[in-house]
Amino acid sequence: MNKDRRKQIDEVHGQIQDLIATEEGIQSEEQNAFDSMPEGLQESERGQAASEASDDLTEACDHLNSALGSLDSAMGEI
Repeated sequence: MNKDRRKQIDEVHGQIQDLIATEEGIQSEEQNAFDSMPEGLQESERGQAASEASDDLTEACDHLNSALGSLDSAMGEI
């Protein structure tokens, strides 16, 4: 891998790290909103939607972290 492509991958790596930080903040807010709901509301359709959104955001972060690992591997294999 040449220097220019390595630099591009490094820039993408940084962008993904920024996305992860943003995504984790949103996920934390969503989880806190769910946790702050009374138990009856947590069990409602609205509460379940908030819980599922939090879970989906966690999964998105996991995928972004996986992408970072793939980028690291690509840069380390050359």
